[in-house]
Amino acid sequence: MNADFGIRAGAETKLVEVMGPILEARHALSHMRRWMKPRRRSTELLFLTNSAWVQYQPKGVVGVIGTWNFPLYLTIGPLVAALAAGNRAMIKTSEYSPRTTDLLRSLLAEVLRRG
Repeated sequence: MNADFGIRAGAETKLVEVMGPILEARHALSHMRRWMKPRRRSTELLFLTNSAWVQYQPKGVVGVIGTWNFPLYLTIGPLVAALAAGNRAMIKTSEYSPRTTDLLRSLLAEVLRRG
């Protein structure tokens, strides 16, 4: 981060850029089963004998556009949400934080390689 921003507080970087996405990923993992569960809905009086429910499904590909000021937090956070919803995601990082983008690229490549 310092290579991209000059001087940035280490505590701020650890708290926002590192802990934020970790907490979001943990939250998504612990709640995904409940989020995916079909939800029953009531019907109108005319259709009282019928049953209705909502089956949640992914929409497709989500575009995540990262910002320059918090490049990891505001890129990984929406990425976690998109993947937890079952979507594919495409990331566009800021050109103003090239070294952070390189770090993110190598970390994601390593994580996705392990599968």
